[in-house]
Amino acid sequence: MKKYFLIITLLALTTLVVNAKSGVKKEIPQRTYNTKLLLGKAPEIDGKGDDPAWQQVEWSGDFIQREPNEDSLPTQKTAFKMLYDENNVYVLIRAYDTEPSKIVTRMARRDDQEGDFVGVCIDSYYDKLSAFAFFVSASGVKSDGILTNDGNTDLTWDPVWFAKTSIDKEGWIAEMRIPMDQLRFSGQNEHVFGLNVVRQLSRLQESSVWRQIPKSANGIVNLFGELKGINGIRPKRQKDIMPYMVAKTESYQKDNANPYSKGHESNLGVGLDGKMGITNDFTLDFTINPDFGQVEADPSQVNLSSFETYFSEKRPFFIEGKDVMSFQLTMGNNGYSSDNLFYSRRIGRQPHYSPDGDYVKDAENTRILGAFKLSGKTKDGLSLGVLESVTDRMYALTTTNNEENKVESEPYTNYFVASVMQDINKGNTRFGGEITATNRDLADPNLKNLLPASAYTGGLRFEQNWKNREYTLLLSGEFSQITGSVPAIKSLQESSVHYYQRPDAHYLKYDSTRTSLTGNGGSFVFLKQGEGHWRYLFWLNLRSPGLDLNDVGYLRKADDIFQVIWATYRLWKPASFYRTLNFQTNQWTGWDYGGRSTFKGGNFGVDSQLKNYWYANVFVGYDGPNIDSYVLRGGPSLKLPGDIFYNYSLSSDDRKKFTYGFYESISTGFDKVGNSNDIGLNFSYRPVDAVKITFSPEYQYGFNDMQYVTTVAGRYIMARIDQKMFRSSFRLEYYPRPNMSVQYYGQPFVYSGNYSKFKRIANPMATDYNDRIHIYTAKEVSLANNTYTAFENGVDASSFSFDNPNFKDFAFLSNLVFRWEYVPGSTIYLVWSQNRANSDQLAQFNFGKDFSNIYKIYPHDIFMIKYSYRF
Repeated sequence: MKKYFLIITLLALTTLVVNAKSGVKKEIPQRTYNTKLLLGKAPEIDGKGDDPAWQQVEWSGDFIQREPNEDSLPTQKTAFKMLYDENNVYVLIRAYDTEPSKIVTRMARRDDQEGDFVGVCIDSYYDKLSAFAFFVSASGVKSDGILTNDGNTDLTWDPVWFAKTSIDKEGWIAEMRIPMDQLRFSGQNEHVFGLNVVRQLSRLQESSVWRQIPKSANGIVNLFGELKGINGIRPKRQKDIMPYMVAKTESYQKDNANPYSKGHESNLGVGLDGKMGITNDFTLDFTINPDFGQVEADPSQVNLSSFETYFSEKRPFFIEGKDVMSFQLTMGNNGYSSDNLFYSRRIGRQPHYSPDGDYVKDAENTRILGAFKLSGKTKDGLSLGVLESVTDRMYALTTTNNEENKVESEPYTNYFVASVMQDINKGNTRFGGEITATNRDLADPNLKNLLPASAYTGGLRFEQNWKNREYTLLLSGEFSQITGSVPAIKSLQESSVHYYQRPDAHYLKYDSTRTSLTGNGGSFVFLKQGEGHWRYLFWLNLRSPGLDLNDVGYLRKADDIFQVIWATYRLWKPASFYRTLNFQTNQWTGWDYGGRSTFKGGNFGVDSQLKNYWYANVFVGYDGPNIDSYVLRGGPSLKLPGDIFYNYSLSSDDRKKFTYGFYESISTGFDKVGNSNDIGLNFSYRPVDAVKITFSPEYQYGFNDMQYVTTVAGRYIMARIDQKMFRSSFRLEYYPRPNMSVQYYGQPFVYSGNYSKFKRIANPMATDYNDRIHIYTAKEVSLANNTYTAFENGVDASSFSFDNPNFKDFAFLSNLVFRWEYVPGSTIYLVWSQNRANSDQLAQFNFGKDFSNIYKIYPHDIFMIKYSYRF
């Protein structure tokens, strides 16, 4: 199979080379807009554009099409004007349309760009690397973001600015007022800003721009036009103070025997959020006693691996500007891509220590006393991000034999993260780094033996671009040093990130007397990212056995060397049956630090948008036999067969009110060790522009003949697990106004795991699969009172026992959130959150009965009202 896969890939790439036509790089004429200082009364931002002030400046137009037919004239004309005064930039955009009844005015959440929209991007530093983007849809919904490193987009930035729109017989109009304190610029008298203006015509999926940015370009901001005429203004400092008050009540099933289960709880809280401009270049974000009750709950999951589940950040304070302090160890979209020096979910996490007791009351999350972020970029290209946060000491109450104790479950903890990056040579050379520090007050002996006292990590990175950023070299290096008590560091060595105790890892030094653990890592990346249809990269990542980032970062596993080659060939000019067509292939290989090859594989795929606006994708891949050092949870490495996998998807024209799609992912293991199938559907319906209904059912099923069960009496017990999972996400969104929304989210979830064919690992590295295991016969293993007893070779004297691992989890999560931004920056939330969850060991999957059982579970309801006001 490996041979055939390589042949198919080479044939496909050879075909692309033969058909590729060498092109000559085209010169794009520079464009300049000359604005003027506003004289007299400022225009009212009402979306009409009829104020006399607009007569002071000229229109600019002559947009050029970018999608789908690059360099063609747009189907509809667009023009704009800009004015400024000491405190604001004013923008007027006229989106002409010969068929105004067909303008798409879909409502959506902020930063969801649906329907027709226009926007302005301003590179106020004029560094040709960064810009501020302000977009508004024909329905008046705002989107905003920051462009960094000449193309990376961060939509988490939510500035305070103003926009209104209206539709008339000539098309539609957008008016904007952008406060100067939302921009960053230097203090000279005469300013030149980078500028581009964008329009999206939804019904044709056509985008046009004021200054062209070719699809083959290796950047965005460096190709902006120029905004001139802004003179005599000084940098502004942002000042926003937002106190809030929140009232919350919970109800759940009362347990009369449990002194901590009262059936209901209520509390009232206050806090403060704010943004302060330290200088025009740097902004201080801070929060005191933050509340994130309006945040949607994490989706239900079952994790049967040895690795920690990664959950994305959803809390507003940590989301906004997160790219500033991100130090990603591995690029791309794979199992390593979440590894980062900073993982904000560590701050405010569930307490580490869970005490035993007949009855226990512990907090679900650690209280954040306060946090601040300082971030910004100077005119000289120095980017800086600093985060400081302190979490509270937490206690759990336990009652055993009617005696109550107060037990510390989480210590006072200080988290510090600092990131710096310097751009030189117009951003073609960039270098910088990041450091993190976690320090805990470990007065309690239980916590001292459980947690490191301090953890310091850091990284350096270097980027060199050349040939107009067509080629890029990225180098990075990371380190970590963790210190603590002997039991804490022993536990760290034995954790799933390291497994130093592995008996066959002779290159590791497992030391049960250590009081510190150090490690390092690094990466080498070379990529071609522009100019032409071809893009490709090579990367090599290293993580030493002692590297550990998990106090304030995220690391899935250490002791790993990972290499990837990726290539893609893109066709963006519409042709016979497609609008866009992309071919791509990957090859990957891994080793451990003992020099042993641990995995290898590759894939080839095609993704496309067809002429009828449908999307179609297909990928096929191969994973070779691998050596898994983690599956036996600290035991010896186990040789596992590989698999063949493929996935495909098809989705309908997303311009329509009713859209639907289908995907399937299939994996078939060699030696009949396992297979899996994941099938999903997606439906979306807009009965009117203000309402959106989405429904996404998903069904997974399959088996794994080598699922870890337990280690007992020196034996590593595996089994076959037959798994079935069903979940369905339902969303109902209603937007009566651009600044008001009602959103409902509900997800039923059922997952069953049925274990059978128990086996013992006999020779984990045997060449033949059947020699690696000893399968227990019916005479060797029996089940009684929910406990399995195994008799080695039928001899009673060598028997041992383990619990029945069968399980079924079922849950229902839902959120109903009303949000009203009654004035810009000031918000009212009304929230109802419900959680129903339970589990049992009846592992047979029964769709109807299981869902009926979900709704028989007594719900845990949370009702909340949150009020904030921006000064």
